[in-house]
Amino acid sequence: MRVIAANNRYLREYVRDKKFREDLYYRLSVFELLVPPLRERGKDIDVLTEHFLSHFRAQHGRPNLKLSAAAHRMLQEYSWPGNVRQLRNVLDSAVVLAAGSEVEPSDLSLRDVGTDRLDTLRIDLWEERLIREALARTDNNIIEATKLLGVSRATLYRKLEHYCIER
Repeated sequence: MRVIAANNRYLREYVRDKKFREDLYYRLSVFELLVPPLRERGKDIDVLTEHFLSHFRAQHGRPNLKLSAAAHRMLQEYSWPGNVRQLRNVLDSAVVLAAGSEVEPSDLSLRDVGTDRLDTLRIDLWEERLIREALARTDNNIIEATKLLGVSRATLYRKLEHYCIER
């Protein structure tokens, strides 16, 4: 009998720290294959993207659907904590969600792009970003934006003036 085991940890360190049984480690480590995470394999993202797009275009009956340049850039810049499985799922839903003839960034279900490492902890900068995002999502509809943000209209108008945000 052969056993194939996979994990996303460095078991040698776990053995050294007494978090994994040493005897079991040596039984499993007959042949090790280290596969770097997707975020470290930039060109693989393109190959996998084309493969999954082709598969899901056929599956969902959208043979002419393309990936926009902005969506491609977004896929390249994302950190892919879920690796290949996440990329597959994102593209599956994007093919279904795309309204036009191209998959756009808004179709990618990657709302957390760039937030895995916070570029700032300043509350005022995040507040301004959230206000701008709420306005973008609601086509500058103040009432809808206040609902998304959970603030009153007076508060939103005050913040728009404070951050010099024009509608």
